[in-house]
Amino acid sequence: MRKRVVLFFAAAVVLFAFSASAYQVVPMDLEQIISKANIVFRGVCRSKEVRTIHPPAAPAGVLVTHYVFDVTETLKGSALPEFDQYGVPKAEAQKMGVPYAVGFMEYKPGQEYAVALTGPTDLGVYAPMGMAQGVFDVKYDANGKAMVVNGFSNANLFQGKGAGLTKAMKAAKMDPKKAKELSYEDFKTMVNVLK
Repeated sequence: MRKRVVLFFAAAVVLFAFSASAYQVVPMDLEQIISKANIVFRGVCRSKEVRTIHPPAAPAGVLVTHYVFDVTETLKGSALPEFDQYGVPKAEAQKMGVPYAVGFMEYKPGQEYAVALTGPTDLGVYAPMGMAQGVFDVKYDANGKAMVVNGFSNANLFQGKGAGLTKAMKAAKMDPKKAKELSYEDFKTMVNVLK
């Protein structure tokens, strides 16, 4: 009996280790984010709504958050003024008594973003590239210049060694040491090189 208990706990530890790795985010540089994204746009989140969709791949239903954006500029692909993102924000999930995804990207109505999305999946949903790495808050400096910063404070954006990233950084005259001070115009220039 004791041997079974020990084996059970050993198996549980191994399973936990593998399941925990599924929630880890792989660091991505800007070239990886942009080249793998289907859509890159700038816009203001107008609304969000938790709803259940019933795609053919999941007829029982899937909980999603439906976002509506006022798209001001499309940098890659065809901008989506509306899209469904898999999952539910933590606060809503807790109210509903359902699980939520750790690291779930939540867009706040009234906030301006530059977003790199991948999708749609077979469920018809979209996701930001690398979770917080593909979502950039648009903020304005004291001079009114638009600046962008992702959920990782732009860490790793310029760590890659790819030829595309090097070319994009040269086109924007970007100093990788100033990644935290990334202007929207430099971001846009690099996206145009990388897409």
